[in-house]
Amino acid sequence: MTGVKRNGVVALYAVRRRIEQNHSFDRFVKILRLKQQAQITQAGSRSF
Repeated sequence: MTGVKRNGVVALYAVRRRIEQNHSFDRFVKILRLKQQAQITQAGSRSF
């Protein structure tokens, strides 16, 4: 029981650390998606 609890805490810490590491990457991906959406909307308005 205590081992499961400890594993859960370790997993939480690992997830938190991973989220902190990926935060800048997530921002980078969001910027890329925004640029892609802008290009798509530009292409759409151009075709019309």
